[in-house]
Amino acid sequence: MLKYEVAVVGGGVAGLTAAIYAAKAGKQTIVIEKQDRLGGRAISNKKKGAYFNLGGHALYHGDALATFVW
Repeated sequence: MLKYEVAVVGGGVAGLTAAIYAAKAGKQTIVIEKQDRLGGRAISNKKKGAYFNLGGHALYHGDALATFVW
């Protein structure tokens, strides 16, 4: 059985941010996500050759981007 110190429920932007900070603090961390991909609404869908942004505009600049760029 694997043991973790931190379990983050939800792999959207907030959950991934929490997991990054926990891991940077040296905690054994797991992210639990019910979807088959991470990112929550921070994705783009392709429809008939065009891409549609569903969210994640905070990732373009600012604090959120700085969190994910190592």
